[in-house]
Amino acid sequence: MTAIEKLHDGIDREAILRHLNLNMRDPAAQALVLVCERYSLDPILKHAVLIQGRMYVTRDGLLHVAHASGQLDGIEVLEQGETDTHYTAKVAVYRKDMGRPFTYIGRFPKSQRMAKEYGPEMAVKCGEVMALRRAFDVALCAAEERWDEEAQRDLTVQAPPAPQRAIEAPTQVMDAEVISMPADQPEKATKGQFGAINGYLQSRFEFTDDERAQKLDFLAWLLSLPALASSKDLTQDQARTVLTVLSACKEPQELLANWQASRLLANTN
Repeated sequence: MTAIEKLHDGIDREAILRHLNLNMRDPAAQALVLVCERYSLDPILKHAVLIQGRMYVTRDGLLHVAHASGQLDGIEVLEQGETDTHYTAKVAVYRKDMGRPFTYIGRFPKSQRMAKEYGPEMAVKCGEVMALRRAFDVALCAAEERWDEEAQRDLTVQAPPAPQRAIEAPTQVMDAEVISMPADQPEKATKGQFGAINGYLQSRFEFTDDERAQKLDFLAWLLSLPALASSKDLTQDQARTVLTVLSACKEPQELLANWQASRLLANTN
């Protein structure tokens, strides 16, 4: 956006994104914006968030999708209980256009930091987000579903880590219930991710099997990488970002044109 456009509009959108700790040169942030546009989510209201470069929709975001559809007919907590290790809650989400509810039993581990004061409420929240995802066909994982990752860390981390180089501070989101620590070794993308990426490139972006170099250059451009020697070099997080961008893109030809224009510009400099 030019300075004139900012003056006319009265809003500096890039400044707002910076306030939200989103760097629009980061492909993950671009993917977040695309998904928010597709589902009419508001990142300012934390309808969707980035945690460790991964995109998550929040319960507020799911409720927004449900209300915007005009088909939400209510949410009901059917049962609440607990086991030796977890609080549980069975939640039902009703749609006006369907005869049966979508139900899910949410769980929240008693070992979690918030369990002592808010364990039953967190179990309800987990049940709500899972039932809402099923009822309104939202494929993105919900931030509240990440308790199992936290529980696993609590079980495996027995002592403070050895001193090491400075790293980015942990990310805290949604009333302090989501805390993400950086992973040391990024996992390589899976065969399923490779297949999905290739499927999008062929069906929506019309790449052929013979255009391997062009496909790799396009993927490198999407991820702001200088080059990509092989798709096998992609990490799982990078593959998720690519898949999110490709699936959310409403104008594949426009995205291809932007890629080609950027390459032409780079070659002339």
